[in-house]
Amino acid sequence: MPRAVNVSVGMLLRKIGGGKLFDFLAPYYRQIFFSIEGFIEEVIVPEFRNASTNILDVGGGDGAVLKAIIERFNPEVCTFVDPTESAGRMLKGMNVELFKGTYLHEIQPKLQAKYQIILLVDVLHHVHSTARENLILECLKHLSKDGKLIIKEIGKRGIRSKLTLWADVYISRDPVVDFLSDDELRKIIGVLDPTLLISTFENYNNRDFPNYCLSVQKSM
Repeated sequence: MPRAVNVSVGMLLRKIGGGKLFDFLAPYYRQIFFSIEGFIEEVIVPEFRNASTNILDVGGGDGAVLKAIIERFNPEVCTFVDPTESAGRMLKGMNVELFKGTYLHEIQPKLQAKYQIILLVDVLHHVHSTARENLILECLKHLSKDGKLIIKEIGKRGIRSKLTLWADVYISRDPVVDFLSDDELRKIIGVLDPTLLISTFENYNNRDFPNYCLSVQKSM
């Protein structure tokens, strides 16, 4: 695996071009690796019920995914958690509770009791393998009885996977980048609780390969 370097291309672009230029270019850059439009259409639309659906976005980065959801559905309750300095910068002025934190238990008193949709979008491959189980368990604790934890990741095969790896290491300069396959993710979830219900989004997985998405639900 390539190792992170001291110079971050992303940081240089922000300094040279400024925030507005970076925000203008970001969607085109992101589209190379991940289609937010496809994710919304194939994953969120089937799961979204009505405006009262409450959403928790864990590790949402700049907030692009949650921003697209709000613009499409305008849910009443949206909560966003991320530990980075630029977390949620695309959500300014929107009806979102923004919290900075690495672990949900750090900010638990500030969170809603339960959420109907919890998002982990491209988060697990930035989390050390020994901590992934705890992160998933923390999310499940905040999931409503009929809610779904939606996990989007990128697999290990294909040119887009390799491009994403290099972008994460050399442009975003992330200290931990370790992709996991659909089967590996299923095994992690199965070990946590064999009664959890796991379903896949075949249309999305085919549409935006090697990106894939699973939903996890508590057994009734």
